[in-house]
Amino acid sequence: MLGALSGSATVTAASLDFPPVDFNLLSADGSVVIGRAHFTMAARSSGRALVQGKYQYTNGEYDIDEDWLELRPDAHLPTLLSYRHAFFRADGSLDRLNEADLRTGQASCSIYVNGEAKTLTAKLTFPADTYAGPSVTLPIRNFIRRGSTESAEFRDFTCAPGPKIYLVNASIERSAQWTLYPGKLVQVDIKPEFGLLDLLVAPFLPKIRLWFDPAKDFELVGAESARYYRGLMRIMRMQFRLPGGDLEYAILAKLWELDSASARDVHTRVGEPQGLVYTTTAKVLDRLHAKRLVSRERKGMAYIYRPRVTRTVVDGARARAFLTRLLGPAPRSAVSTLVDAMESLDPKLLDELAELIATRRRSRHGT
Repeated sequence: MLGALSGSATVTAASLDFPPVDFNLLSADGSVVIGRAHFTMAARSSGRALVQGKYQYTNGEYDIDEDWLELRPDAHLPTLLSYRHAFFRADGSLDRLNEADLRTGQASCSIYVNGEAKTLTAKLTFPADTYAGPSVTLPIRNFIRRGSTESAEFRDFTCAPGPKIYLVNASIERSAQWTLYPGKLVQVDIKPEFGLLDLLVAPFLPKIRLWFDPAKDFELVGAESARYYRGLMRIMRMQFRLPGGDLEYAILAKLWELDSASARDVHTRVGEPQGLVYTTTAKVLDRLHAKRLVSRERKGMAYIYRPRVTRTVVDGARARAFLTRLLGPAPRSAVSTLVDAMESLDPKLLDELAELIATRRRSRHGT
């Protein structure tokens, strides 16, 4: 149902700004990076724009998502003209294809078996507020920008498994926390409103949850959804910058400990013991603020800094980045080397690792 759409300027039909943006694709529990996604405005001319999303999975599979939008100056939001989402296997062959032409009403959902398409088609009447794929976030961002606290409604095209148009209800929670991204966010839960004939479909459509960042003009920074109907559950998280080097991490760690502090307080506890001058500490805090890892509020003549991201999020991201560099293109042999290194440091670490692995497996199986 959902890709991602995030732009930095006010979204109107005539002035759609869509800078390139990258996301990590994570496992359903957020613990493993399973791929990358890149979104961009691939073309724009004659009052139309093509928003394209490319998803690349670590197992070699990939998707290409394309939304053609009409940008009319007299319309408040862009109108979806056509939608196409192609899913490819690791060998490059088509796995499935979802398509809709909102001008003609023609829509199709295809699954490929041994190179042959099994296609369900429909002639649909698309209301003007129908969106699909990346464009789904357009009406949601427009709604939350207005400061509304109630739910929003629009229509969504999806393959479930055949071509369907659902009335969608989006409930909004402001000042929400998400463990995978720093700062206060707006959380949106999307729920299709099923008619009586679709009650059998409802259990197979997983929850869809989105996160938007008020500090970035309500850019989409995260999404929890399925790859396709009854498909892989995944999380998309906008990539954010990690602390660079030991000093940035040490200062951020001190803010986790103190909860809030001035630059002078941080310098007394971190900078002075390392023989640094005050301006060095202040510049590091500026960098952490630019990376959106800390917030700051002026009190009198000084700024008070607070961490915007939890230690769990940063340490988890740092660990994943380190392991990605360590394991490289041949992770199995590198894992064996890592286990040998852990045993040489302290044999008890292997027992702790085995216990953690067993706990993780039990939680995944609900035992």
